[in-house]
Amino acid sequence: MAKYELKHESGSLWRNENKKSEKHADYGGSAKVDGKEYYMDAWINEASNGKKYMSLKFKEKGQQAEPPPPPVDLDDDIPF
Repeated sequence: MAKYELKHESGSLWRNENKKSEKHADYGGSAKVDGKEYYMDAWINEASNGKKYMSLKFKEKGQQAEPPPPPVDLDDDIPF
């Protein structure tokens, strides 16, 4: 069987079989856009008119989480 390869401007989603919370995505997968690869998460939602739709979230693969803010220097020469 051939290895799956993402094609340009496309992606795939698979049902999340390990969903343990409503906040977890219903589907997960990956996509390739403008030569960059992304993780995709998708949730099935229902609009106020009763129609179902998918909400998507993309995160670039290899992207690190934002670094924490630098520590605050509390050495302000006030003796306690």
